[in-house]
Amino acid sequence: MEDAFGDSHPGSVHLSGLMDQAANGVFERGGHPARYHTTDICDGCAQGHDGMNYILASREAICDMIEIHGSVYPWDGMILCASCDKSVPAQLKAAARLNIPTVFVPGGSMRNGPWMTTSLVAGDISLRQKRAGEITPREIRDYKLTGCPSPGACTFLGTASTMQCMAEALGIPDTKGRADAAGRNGG
Repeated sequence: MEDAFGDSHPGSVHLSGLMDQAANGVFERGGHPARYHTTDICDGCAQGHDGMNYILASREAICDMIEIHGSVYPWDGMILCASCDKSVPAQLKAAARLNIPTVFVPGGSMRNGPWMTTSLVAGDISLRQKRAGEITPREIRDYKLTGCPSPGACTFLGTASTMQCMAEALGIPDTKGRADAAGRNGG
């Protein structure tokens, strides 16, 4: 069981709780879940400074770490849980590399704030802060208090929410099982 839990941003702060429920399900079925956390970083927090240079590299690091965990300890299967736009594809890539039965649990999207405020406004606020007279301290304070009002991925239709929907709708193919079936059927 691998999640992107971390308490540095709203997109991952709740994932450990979701995986607690998944672990209970594994125990109920006679399995022994092993918990791993490879946290992600937030694009929004990285905007406006050199931190943005590490965002894509973090996706590869997450994928590599999951592959390491799954290769060192030969898992029978995986349960993955993520919300954000680098951790979801990282986990799906790791599942493809490890080629073992996998269940993906989407972490979901956060609620909108008052007046339909979303995290999408963060970039605009960040830029306006850099220009004298463009934004008031009250606007900054109001956004900090309401812009990301709950855990989950950013609420706009971006990569994070789209990847979660796609992973849930399509499922994660068990290519090893399909290859075995094709071999038995002469296909």
